[in-house]
Amino acid sequence: GMHIVSQHPTLTQSGDGFHHQQHTAVSNTLSVPVSTNIVLNSNENTSTNKLEQNSWHLVGTFKTISANITHYYVVPPNIDLDTHDMENIEANNLVKRVELEPGAIYKLRVAAINACGRGPFSDPSAFKTCLPGSPPAPSNIKISKTLDGGAHLTWDPPQNSSSMITGYAVYLAVKNPKDANVSAATQKQTQMAFVRVYSGTNPDCSVPPQQLLTAHIDLSSSSKPAIIFRIAARNEKGYGPATQVRWLQDQKDTSST
Repeated sequence: GMHIVSQHPTLTQSGDGFHHQQHTAVSNTLSVPVSTNIVLNSNENTSTNKLEQNSWHLVGTFKTISANITHYYVVPPNIDLDTHDMENIEANNLVKRVELEPGAIYKLRVAAINACGRGPFSDPSAFKTCLPGSPPAPSNIKISKTLDGGAHLTWDPPQNSSSMITGYAVYLAVKNPKDANVSAATQKQTQMAFVRVYSGTNPDCSVPPQQLLTAHIDLSSSSKPAIIFRIAARNEKGYGPATQVRWLQDQKDTSST
């Protein structure tokens, strides 16, 4: 099974209003990819009388490899989540359910569990929930290789947007400097970092080959290496959820997955 843990939100935003670690999200729901047999669980550093900025709280235990997160639980420190059944704890009102807030940044971490117990937690990843009225994610993303070895990206504006789109942001997953001496098999399990490679009003952009040299090469989803981009649209409410696309490196073109 898996447990998911969330950190109490910080309401500060990044300078452009779109967090670099954002993953596809709808409204104030987080869509979190997790590895097989992952646990997101923690009752460590939880205060019984107030939510502390650095507290970790339980999201849930899952036997699937993905989860849509809309809330988390504040669990008293005297309850050991590894030995209690969550349904019984909730039924007896021993935990407080807290809904995710729109426009807030949350940190999540995951740990795997088996018959021997819970393993170590992953490094935290940050996600930002969207504000009501923010645009849906762009769609129909296509990537082609340019003559100079760079990448050209095109996409369709979000469908059913309630207001005019004022711009787009494109992010590239880049290599983590601290992983320079780590094997590829280990690197694929580490947290990705993203840098913005485009901000503008046109639904297309080009990334020069020099910038692609800094790209993180993803080996996690298939035997074919891939470069990862994320694209989000903006309106007067701010940035909406991002669409993530894997660009397979042995193909000329690819579409979002």
